Amino acid sequence: MSRKFHSLLLKSAHVQSKIEAERTRSTPNWIMLLRLKLLRLRLKSRLKAMSAAALRPTVPQASPAFARV
Repeated sequence: MSRKFHSLLLKSAHVQSKIEAERTRSTPNWIMLLRLKLLRLRLKSRLKAMSAAALRPTVPQASPAFARV
């Protein structure tokens, strides 16, 4: 697992805990909740893109010498 992927996972977990803490307050700040949820969605999207890229098979590039043929 790459360091960037692990870092994003930690950030996502941290944001999720902040969402839960805000949600359980007696008077939650709905604007803060909305911002945190949007941030969580952005992180989730980046994690999904990184995992899809990691699973994508790599195609070897042709060397420039063979490209002219």
